[in-house]
Amino acid sequence: MNKLAVCGALALTLGVVACTESDRDIVADAKEAIMDEQVAGSIHVVSNDGVVTLSGTVPDGATKERAEEIVGDVDGVERVINDLRT
Repeated sequence: MNKLAVCGALALTLGVVACTESDRDIVADAKEAIMDEQVAGSIHVVSNDGVVTLSGTVPDGATKERAEEIVGDVDGVERVINDLRT
């Protein structure tokens, strides 16, 4: 199975995908930061070369913005794509 297929299977199964070592670190750190800040909702984190995509649902717009801000402060994050729904 190739790397892309493995990453795709992880994304479908876990809602989290990171295809390089640094992306794995970014995802772990982003999820930890979200939990530490007790951000409400169901947030999925994906990182690809430091570009992090947030998806899932949060209760309101303020929480959506806060999650993006928190993840944007994580080491290694180059950009955040915020696809969270309220």
